[in-house]
Amino acid sequence: MKNRFKFDYNEWSFRGRNTGFDRFQKAVVKECRPLYICREIANASKHMRRRKSDPTIKAVAQWHPAIENVGHAKAGDLVMTLDIFDGEVQHDAEKLFIDAAGYWEKLLRAHPGSLDS
Repeated sequence: MKNRFKFDYNEWSFRGRNTGFDRFQKAVVKECRPLYICREIANASKHMRRRKSDPTIKAVAQWHPAIENVGHAKAGDLVMTLDIFDGEVQHDAEKLFIDAAGYWEKLLRAHPGSLDS
């Protein structure tokens, strides 16, 4: 992966770990928008506020009446969905998370030797 993303990772030095890992993170989120969005949401919720957050990314919990009986919900009960906005584009959170996980799966299958390749 270091050749693909043009970074060096040195496990034996603090600077080598942090610099390499930072470059790797920046490279993968540049290549995968769903991963970028997940990173923004995770960091924003972890820190409650970020100095450099992307103002175009928003997670919104919305309540909707159930259309039919499903599980414990009866028709008319309010059920919550999580929607993610990337600018004007609205995404279903579950699908976005699945897309991000799919990126990781493809990346790791393509580079089974970890960070060495």
